[in-house]
Amino acid sequence: MDPVGRVVASGGSRHWSACGGSAWLVAACLAANACGGSPVSPDPRIPPAVGRPDSFMIIDWRFGDDLTTARATATWGYLYSTSRDVTSESTWESGDARVAAVVAPGGIQSVSPGVIDLTVTFRGATDSYRLYVFPGESPLPLLDDAHMTYVADTVGDADPPYSLNGIEGALIEVVAGHNMGRSTVTDRYGSYYFYPPFLCGPITVRATKAGYREAVGSSVMCMNGMPRLWMTRE
Repeated sequence: MDPVGRVVASGGSRHWSACGGSAWLVAACLAANACGGSPVSPDPRIPPAVGRPDSFMIIDWRFGDDLTTARATATWGYLYSTSRDVTSESTWESGDARVAAVVAPGGIQSVSPGVIDLTVTFRGATDSYRLYVFPGESPLPLLDDAHMTYVADTVGDADPPYSLNGIEGALIEVVAGHNMGRSTVTDRYGSYYFYPPFLCGPITVRATKAGYREAVGSSVMCMNGMPRLWMTRE
């Protein structure tokens, strides 16, 4: 979206600013406080980052050998908003430190197999996840109705033509990982969906359909998304 005050000269691609000069002068113009030296007032529609936020979320999950990390972000406002990282300012609490312990803001370490509820609070706003600890793995969050509508990706035809080449009716099966045994079928666009509850972490899916060679893909859900698959014709 063009900044307020910037217009495009008709008959060409050159950009101009309301305070005078070509587009390459805009940055210098703003640095000089709108060319006239007067201060630029903050947009009154954008709320300050004070008080209880309107939205508060745990994001950016990362899974190590036994340590899971995440960030907390807070947002004030809706259409016009201010967001910032509040990981270190939030309170992180494990429901059972004998299963998984909070070792730092945003750091949760496996202790023994089991299930805990992780609760994170900032200025009265709270977000929480159920975490599963499996032997030899870092804590893995469960995506429930409160945190997702679905996880999805596509299955494409690897043979030309490559436009509009989603494969309808492919069977998608989770063949490895903690969601193993779940299955679905691609729609007419080649998209596949899994609905909550769904565990984050390593996952391998397989696509099969008559007339095509099977395709297998892996990823780490909640870090990289679901695998995108490409099938070739037999």
